[in-house]
Amino acid sequence: MKSLKFYLAQVIRYYSTAQILKLSVIVTSVFLLIDVLNLFSKLLLSYDVMIVLIVTSAIIIFLILTVLEFNIYEVIKIETINLLDVFAITVFISASLYLCLFTIFPIYNSYKLLILIILLVTMSVILIFRINKMNLSYKKATEYESNFIDLKNIYNGDFKIKDGETIVVNEKDVDYDLFERHSVISLLYNTIKQSNPNEGFVISLEGEWGSGKTTIINNTKKLLNQYDEEIVLIDFDPWAFSNQESLLLGLFDEIIRKSGLNYSLISTNQMAQTFSTNIFGNGKANIIKSFFKQKDSNEVIKNKINDYLNHSGKKFVFFIDNIDRAESKNILLLFKLVATVFNFERVIYVLSFDSERVKEVFEKNHDIDFSYLKKVIQMQIRVPKLDREIFNNVLAKSFINLLSGYGANNEEINNYKSVVNSICNQTTDMRDFKRFINSILNRPITYLKYLDKRDLMAIEYIHLNNPALYEKINQNRIFFISHDKRFDKGTYSTIFNNKEINSKGKEFFDKLFEGEVNEQYKEILKEIFPYVKKYCDNQSLEYDGIIVNDDHQYKDIGKNRRVCSGKYFDLYFTYSSNEFVAIGEMVEKIISTLYESYEFSEKLKAFNSLIEPMHFSYQKELLERLQLYTDSLDSNSAFDLALILFNNIDKFDDSPGFFSLSTQSRGEIILWELLQRIDDKSYEEFLIIIRKKYNIISNVGGILYWFNHDREGKNIEGRMEMMEEIHQSMANEIIDDSINIFDEKYYSHRNIWGLYHVIDEKGKVKDFIRKNIDDNNIFKLLYDITGISVGTKITYYIKAESLNFLTTEEEVDDILKNVKNFSEDQKFIYDVYQAYKNKIRDDWGDLAISTNEILTLNP
Repeated sequence: MKSLKFYLAQVIRYYSTAQILKLSVIVTSVFLLIDVLNLFSKLLLSYDVMIVLIVTSAIIIFLILTVLEFNIYEVIKIETINLLDVFAITVFISASLYLCLFTIFPIYNSYKLLILIILLVTMSVILIFRINKMNLSYKKATEYESNFIDLKNIYNGDFKIKDGETIVVNEKDVDYDLFERHSVISLLYNTIKQSNPNEGFVISLEGEWGSGKTTIINNTKKLLNQYDEEIVLIDFDPWAFSNQESLLLGLFDEIIRKSGLNYSLISTNQMAQTFSTNIFGNGKANIIKSFFKQKDSNEVIKNKINDYLNHSGKKFVFFIDNIDRAESKNILLLFKLVATVFNFERVIYVLSFDSERVKEVFEKNHDIDFSYLKKVIQMQIRVPKLDREIFNNVLAKSFINLLSGYGANNEEINNYKSVVNSICNQTTDMRDFKRFINSILNRPITYLKYLDKRDLMAIEYIHLNNPALYEKINQNRIFFISHDKRFDKGTYSTIFNNKEINSKGKEFFDKLFEGEVNEQYKEILKEIFPYVKKYCDNQSLEYDGIIVNDDHQYKDIGKNRRVCSGKYFDLYFTYSSNEFVAIGEMVEKIISTLYESYEFSEKLKAFNSLIEPMHFSYQKELLERLQLYTDSLDSNSAFDLALILFNNIDKFDDSPGFFSLSTQSRGEIILWELLQRIDDKSYEEFLIIIRKKYNIISNVGGILYWFNHDREGKNIEGRMEMMEEIHQSMANEIIDDSINIFDEKYYSHRNIWGLYHVIDEKGKVKDFIRKNIDDNNIFKLLYDITGISVGTKITYYIKAESLNFLTTEEEVDDILKNVKNFSEDQKFIYDVYQAYKNKIRDDWGDLAISTNEILTLNP
C-alpha cells in the first residue's frame, strides 16, 4: 500500500489528478460513442474485405513501429515518472469505467469484455512493474549519501569522512553568519521591520564582491520569515537576464504574481513592452500593442496593483541582489525602473551591489551621472570590511577541523599550522576558500598521499591563484631545490659552485618579488622552500665557508618527501611517482612490520623479500630513508631492525658513492644508532649473536668507527668498550685458529681489511694470508686490494702500498701461475692487476681500468 501511495504521489507531482481524470473521461467517452454508434461495424461493411485488411494491417504495422520508435522496453525501465505511466493509468481508468458501464447497461458482447479484461490485466502488469521500479529507485535514492557539506558544518566540526572518500563544500547562498556581522544584519532587519512607507522606499546594501552581502540578506530574510508573517518577501536576481526586455518582463511578472493580481502572460508582456517604449523609445512595443489591445491603461493597472497592496494589510520587501554582476545596460534600466515604473506603495526595495562597479558602469554611460543614485536610494547601508582576525580564525578552525576529519593527529595538525596560517592570511574571499577546499585540499589528502601535504597544499594554492608564479617555480628549479641536488639533472651542477648560486639566487628573488602580485606569496613560499626563507632572512642560499654544519631540516625533508628535494620536486608539478616514492613506501612497510606481533623470522623474511630482488643502486636509497626513522623506534623494534640489518650487511653494496658513503657504510651508521636505542639486555644479546660472525669483522669495525666519531653524544657509556672487546676476540680467533675468511663460508668483500686494522702485529696478517691463499681464492684477495673511484667514469685500480700491506707481487704471481681457468669477473680483476703491474694507463692517465658503471663482481 505504501508503494502504491508513493507511486501515485510521484505521478501527481508531474501530472495533476484532474488532468489524468479528464483524459480518462475523454478516452472513455470517445470509445463509448464509437461503440454506441457502431462506427467500426459500419466502416467494415462499407468497404471491400481486402481494403479493410490492408487498412487494418497498415494501422497495426504503424502501431508496432511507433512502439519500436519510442523504445518501449527501455522506457518501461526508466526510474522516473514518464508518459508511459500516464498512458497506463489512463487506459486502466478508462477500461475500468467502460467495464462499470457494461455492468449498468447490457450493451456488451463477450469479445468486448475479453478485450477489456486483457487491457486491465496488461495495464496492471505494467503498473505493478512501474510501482516496484519506482520504489527500488526511491530506496536507492534514500541510501545515497552526499559528500557535499556546508562550510558551517566544517566550522562546527559537524561532519564525518569515510575512509578513502572526500568531501566537497557547497557553493551556495547561506542564511547564517560566521563573521560576526550581526550589527549590519540587525540594522537591515530593524529598518525593514519598523518602516511602513506609503510610497516606495529604497535601501541600498553596498559592499565589495565577497564582502558577504548575500549572506546578510539571507540572514535578514530568515529573521523576517521567522517573526513577521505580515511581510511578503520577493527575490529577484537581475544576473539571470541577458537583455532589457527579458529583465523588464521578469520584474513585472514577479510583482504581479506576488501582488496576487491574476494577469495573463500576454497582458504582462504588453505592459512591459509599453513601459520599455516610454523609457527607451523601443518601436517594437507599438507593434505588439497594435496586435494585443487591452482595455485597461498602464496607469489603471498600476493603480489596481497599488490598491491591492494597500488593502492587503501586508508589507512587500523586494530584495534585488547581484546588481553589480548584471549587464551594464540592465543595471541602468534597473535603477530607472525602481525610481519610476516600480515605485509602488508599501514596497521596500533592498538593492545589493558593489558601488565601485556600479560607479564604473555609470561613468561609461555619459548620459547618467553617478549622483543619480541619490534620487533613487533613500537609505544607504554599507557593509564594513571583514574583521581580518575573525576571518582568519574561521578559516583556520575550518582547516583544522577538515584535517582532523581526514584523520590527522595533533602532531600532524601542528605541522600544518604554518602553511595554514600563510594561506589564511593570503585568502580574502570566502568563495576562494571554498574553491581551495574543493579544488586542492582533497588532492593531497586523498589522491597524492605520498607527497608532503603541507607543500602540496601550498604549491596548489599558488597554482590556483597565481599560475604565473607557479610556472616560474617549475622553470627555475635551481633556486628552489635546496636538498638532494645530486638526484636532479637540472641542479646537479650547482653542487660545485655555491658562490654562483648565491649571487644568481639573490638576483632572481629580487626580481621575482619586486612586484606586489608575487611579493604577497613570500610567506607561503618561506614555509616550503628553505632557499626563499634564507633570502627573506638576508642569508646566503648555500654556505660557502669552510665549516659545514649539520642540516637538521633534512630528516623532515627526506622523510616527508618535500618539494625542496631533488628527488620529489617534479612530482609536485606532474602528479606522477618515481622510484624514490616506491622505496619510501617499502621503508614505511618495513617500519610498520617491526611493530607487528610477528615472529622475528617472519620480519627477517619480509625484509629479505624486498632486498633480494632490488638492484644495488636502490639499496642505498632504502637505507638512507630507513635511517630517518631510527629515532622514533622503541627498544624492541630497534633491536629487531638491528638484527635484520646485521644479517644482511654483507649483502649491501660496498662501492663508494660520489661524495657519499657506500651502502654498507650507511648500514653501519644505522646499526650504531639502533644500538643506542636498545636496552642493556638486548645489547648484550646482540654481542653474543655477532660473536662468531667472522665474515663481518670489517663491518663490526665500521660500527666501532661511528662509536669513535660520535659528535652528537648518542653513545651509551660502556657499550663501545664491550664491542671493542668482542671485535678483538674475533680477530684473535681468526689468526690463532687460522679461520680462513677467504672461504665461501666466511668471505665478504674487503673483510680482510677489518682483520688487518684490528691486529697490531701486521706481520701476523701477512702470515695468515700466506697460509690461506691459493689458486682457488687468489682473486678474492686481489678484489679486496682493488680500489674503486667514482666520478665521470668508474675507475678500478691497485696501489702498491695496499698490495704490500697484505702480500707481495711475487707471492701473487706465484699463485696466478697455477690458475688455468678464469671466470669473466676473475678476468676483469686479473686485468686490473696487470694494469697495475705493467703500468697500463686508462684514458684518464691512471694505472687503472675504467667502466661506465659500477660492477658487481663475484671473484
